[in-house]
Amino acid sequence: MCTIVVLYVFFVQKCVCSVKITNVETVRTFSEKFLENSQVGMLHKAYRKDPNDPNSIEYRDECEHKIEVPEFKNLCDDFIKIAKSQNLFAVDCSYETTYLQKVFVDNSSTVCLIGDVHGDAPALLVILWDLISKGYLDENFKIIKDNFYIVFIGDYADRGAYGVEIYYLILRLKLANWDKVILIRGNHEEDRTVEMYGFCSELKKRYNKPEELMGALKTIWKSLPAVVFLKCVPSNLIIWCCHGGLTFDLNEDGTIEDDHSLYITKFLGDERRFFSDFIPLEGCLGFLLSDFEPVATETGVKFNEERGDGFVINKAKTQEYLDKIKVKVMLRGHQHLGSCVKLFSSKSDDLVAWGDKDSPVKPDKECMFAPKDCGPVVIFTTASVLSLGRQTNIGYGLLSFAPEFKDWKLKVVEWVGYHTGDKIGKYMYIVSGPGDKVEPKYVDNPKVDNVIDVKIKKKDVLSPALTLLKNKLLILAQKLSQKAQGEGGE
Repeated sequence: MCTIVVLYVFFVQKCVCSVKITNVETVRTFSEKFLENSQVGMLHKAYRKDPNDPNSIEYRDECEHKIEVPEFKNLCDDFIKIAKSQNLFAVDCSYETTYLQKVFVDNSSTVCLIGDVHGDAPALLVILWDLISKGYLDENFKIIKDNFYIVFIGDYADRGAYGVEIYYLILRLKLANWDKVILIRGNHEEDRTVEMYGFCSELKKRYNKPEELMGALKTIWKSLPAVVFLKCVPSNLIIWCCHGGLTFDLNEDGTIEDDHSLYITKFLGDERRFFSDFIPLEGCLGFLLSDFEPVATETGVKFNEERGDGFVINKAKTQEYLDKIKVKVMLRGHQHLGSCVKLFSSKSDDLVAWGDKDSPVKPDKECMFAPKDCGPVVIFTTASVLSLGRQTNIGYGLLSFAPEFKDWKLKVVEWVGYHTGDKIGKYMYIVSGPGDKVEPKYVDNPKVDNVIDVKIKKKDVLSPALTLLKNKLLILAQKLSQKAQGEGGE
């Protein structure tokens, strides 16, 4: 019998806990334990004292369940062992120097693209359950559909409180599907950044001796590519996947000394799968940190002063560069703008949501559009308001290849989230088991009563832990509704 799991997450002043797991646990058992142990009723077991400071996350004393260090370390060690066997540490991949990778895929392949996760384990669990329900993945983290790939576009922890859970989930996926799950390095896979944005703080507050875990993760970061080119065969059509964008060497007057297209074009045309033979003068930080926005310079490129590294590139320069190296489209993350998918506007160099009136594409009723129409860049974000502190829908993309570029299709799978205030906000996630479909009723201005206004089309067959959670939800909703009515009467 199919099971439906309905998970509601409130963003209040209480947040997360961890969950004790073993490497043999399935997606289902992990989800149930996560639900059971991460909340008291509907209140999270950790919270941000300062909504704008990711280092201010505090955990309650009763957060006893953890992913144990030996279990987590074993996953890291297994990953590192395979990476070493493939010579992924042959180059000193520091934050400034890294490598590019090329992956050959069949023309009939489908690629799942997951953007910045930022410690949002509920959002990633939603996606995993959706992939299970669609027959791409089984509950043991194993890809079961032919020619199916999952590409994570970097930024796995920081900002949110579930960084350890995220790393557990993506390592399980990678180890179960080494050649079909691709982990790209983002700017939050780096020592200094995790010190500033919360992950180091998370480890210190959840573990007595976090150094062992952080040391293993730092080693893993050095094995991750900055750019992955997916090359379709036999058509030889290529897409560029990265976290940030392009990288350049600029002269003092802002002109371009080297755009590195010669090296990249040569790499794309040969049979090498890894490339680390050049180190740009400015480093590889553009691959991790660059942004796409209006730029008024003659070159269409300028130094990224806001981030302190990388570059800002406009639409015309991006299209010119991709045409030069014969890449069809760039798929990346990094810029969080509310919608799960963003594109260059059809009227300017601004970024807009994929369904916006100025979007270059008009998706059909199946939420699909043709990449040939979307412009040079497609931006994905997966993390929710829970991690980013602003209203951000969660979701992912499914890119289906074909022998000709005009026939490629990109499907957007997106869930709406709400954040209604600093103290009491509401985020609704729907996690469905295989074969079941849950239709949420969304409203523009959600109130407490709307939380339980969800229509489930099949019989509610929840596990005992989830049934208990659902009952707590109903009780809490009633209490908050009564409280709101009482305050209104005053």
